[in-house]
Amino acid sequence: MHDLDFETDKLDAIYQVRLPSMTKSMVDRLTAPWKKKLNAEILKTVSRVLHEANFRPSLYLKSNGSNEYNVDLCNGDAEAVKIARLIRQLLKESEGQE
Repeated sequence: MHDLDFETDKLDAIYQVRLPSMTKSMVDRLTAPWKKKLNAEILKTVSRVLHEANFRPSLYLKSNGSNEYNVDLCNGDAEAVKIARLIRQLLKESEGQE
């Protein structure tokens, strides 16, 4: 589909970025491989900012009062739910070894 080192859905939406004219001219002169690299880096930056915007430290630092990791704070994020369940399992296992 596209030459990225990560998976994405179809790239069918357009998002515009304002650049100084001289920067736009420089981007226009990039070779195809460098334009692909630029696009990949832009996608990574957008995803990183979205991740940071949704980051809640309490998700990883606060239990729900019964010393269990609070899966409800994951808001449907599949990876966060996996992490929450793993932490919950590790906590239970560590309590059993004491």
